[in-house]
Amino acid sequence: MIARTNSTALISWTSSNPATASFDCMGGNLLVISVFTGGATGNITATFNGVALTQLSYVTDNSSSNHNSLLYLVNPASGSNTISVSRVGGSSSVEVTAVAYSGVDDLNPIDDSATSPGVNSSTFNGPSVTVGSADNWLIATFRNTDNRTITSALMTQRAFGGTVRQEHWDSDGTVAAGSQAPSYSLSSSGRFDGYTLASINAAPTGGGSSNIKSIAGVARANIKSIAGVVLD
Repeated sequence: MIARTNSTALISWTSSNPATASFDCMGGNLLVISVFTGGATGNITATFNGVALTQLSYVTDNSSSNHNSLLYLVNPASGSNTISVSRVGGSSSVEVTAVAYSGVDDLNPIDDSATSPGVNSSTFNGPSVTVGSADNWLIATFRNTDNRTITSALMTQRAFGGTVRQEHWDSDGTVAAGSQAPSYSLSSSGRFDGYTLASINAAPTGGGSSNIKSIAGVARANIKSIAGVVLD
């Protein structure tokens, strides 16, 4: 069963490179960060406790001049550790949110994902993802550029950057399997920029090998077979 273990608007708008802050996943096994980058380029690398995150998306926003990225790390280190975000290229500054989840499939954390540059409107009907299991959650990141009040029937705000309004939302629970395309309503017409939607997989239940975290000190993700038997 997936649960959110911590969430925060981690790093406010800053020109520091790298931009750093401490974060505690509080027992979560999936760390997700979203990064808004201003300027003509926005290539991003990030680490947590020195371990590199994987970039899931890199979206040019509705203005065509800024970018939004979603990065993640499976089985992050326990305790409070440093998130370090580095810009590569000419981007001016960054703003970062961080959210951690437990109960995620550490061998296959991302079920499906989709992106959109966004809109300048009072509604946003985003792209769809295919949710493979009713145990999965949806997560989304975007920039609320014009600081509108935003509501969604399916999604809930979890982290809000106060300067350039980088946001992380999630479904706060499981959603039906199949195609899902959350929609959002803005209090008045405004820019909704650099959108990423993803479905995250819940860990398998019932004692299969995917529930084993390590064997003889070796992480389960690095063990492909035992005595010639391929693990699921």
